[in-house]
Amino acid sequence: MIAITHITFAVATSLMLGAESTTTIALVGIGSLLPDIDHPRSTVGMIFSPISIYLNKKVGHRTLTHSLLLWVPLNLIGLYFYKPLFFITMGAISHLVLDSWNVSGIMLFNPFSEKLFVLAGRNYRIRSGSRSELILIVIFLFMSLMMGHVNRLGGARIIIQTTMASYNMAYENYLKKGLNISYIEGKLRFPNGHIEEGKWLFIGKNSRYMELTILDESTDELIKIYQDAEFLKAVLKPTKDKWETIKVSVPMKLKKGTVYFKSGKNWRKAAAGSTVYGYIIYRDYIELTEFKKSYDY
Repeated sequence: MIAITHITFAVATSLMLGAESTTTIALVGIGSLLPDIDHPRSTVGMIFSPISIYLNKKVGHRTLTHSLLLWVPLNLIGLYFYKPLFFITMGAISHLVLDSWNVSGIMLFNPFSEKLFVLAGRNYRIRSGSRSELILIVIFLFMSLMMGHVNRLGGARIIIQTTMASYNMAYENYLKKGLNISYIEGKLRFPNGHIEEGKWLFIGKNSRYMELTILDESTDELIKIYQDAEFLKAVLKPTKDKWETIKVSVPMKLKKGTVYFKSGKNWRKAAAGSTVYGYIIYRDYIELTEFKKSYDY
């Protein structure tokens, strides 16, 4: 396979797995060329010509540098100790997968075995530089563009969650967002049977599994799920803003601002003049006062 095929395949694969960082995608793309360093006429071989000529004479093409026994150990080292190496070797492994689809196959377990490994029957293998490879390049480019757009929308999981409008998925996605300020959009059903459609602010996780406290900003009322209402449909709407947090071990007076705090099982809202304690979250400037001393946050 030619260089552009390996790069587009590696990029498309990394985007499908949720890669978002430009640096990560670039490292995977670079890694996808490395196994061909044993070929002096390859893109990476021409850049590192002395090394490439030496390797080609010493081990030949598609042998040691196309072996899982080289890249998998390096991949594990990168996973636990140096993430850039992990991404580079993921690109190299994608190269092996693609070359296994080539007419001649590769020695996947060299130097312990010289047996050629192929992914498909002879009639379905791809010849380097052929029309079939050109079609593959177009497919991989399309996949990259499509998955890049999906990731900008929040990833495949978010799109599935939006389509299904499942509260369970919205809850799980909310937990993964950490301190990101998030909203939930959908339909709430109250105990009296009334159904309300709207958008509510996530405040925090309650003590019981799957239970959250949300805020109706139009009425300034806290709602506990499932105690006060339940969602019929729910879609997570995260923002890039984050909550500020404080943990207060003794009761303090809120001199300025608005906070939400959790002490025990329940979340509460407090405005200026209230006493607060426990785990506190807030968005804007606040001022807390102790009985003898005041602190600005």
